[in-house]
Amino acid sequence: MNDATHIDLCIRSDRMNVDYISKKLGLAPTSGFNSGDTYIGKVQIGNEITLVERHRPSFGAWHYSTERLLVSPEPQDHAELLLLHLRDCSEALEELLQSGAYVIQVTVWYVGTGGFDLKACTVAQLAKLCDRMTFVCCDGQSEDESGNAGVN
Repeated sequence: MNDATHIDLCIRSDRMNVDYISKKLGLAPTSGFNSGDTYIGKVQIGNEITLVERHRPSFGAWHYSTERLLVSPEPQDHAELLLLHLRDCSEALEELLQSGAYVIQVTVWYVGTGGFDLKACTVAQLAKLCDRMTFVCCDGQSEDESGNAGVN
């Protein structure tokens, strides 16, 4: 679970090329991987955790997240920052969507109790960038005694 409020724009494709997306948008991702890429993962064998080489799934993803760019508990602040950083990308994102080869999702991660507000015009602007929006609310507690992660 992520431990801070943030917003993530994810572009996903079975034929992902992270460099191509970065050049098309004129923006470097905060993280990403191509389909089939190798990486070093961890696996537990008995009581030991060992590093092993693994392959990414058959899809790839390009992420741009506000998680390490802004420290604020307010999703509105994160949305405004994301929109600022993506202000010149809307045409390119629309082209990616229209190609049918990409799914673009905006995920709002809210860590806190109660709920949150976003301005309607902000939600409308975010919705123009993607074809899916997800809202995840977490209470900020890492795990209770039963091992539940505290996701609402």
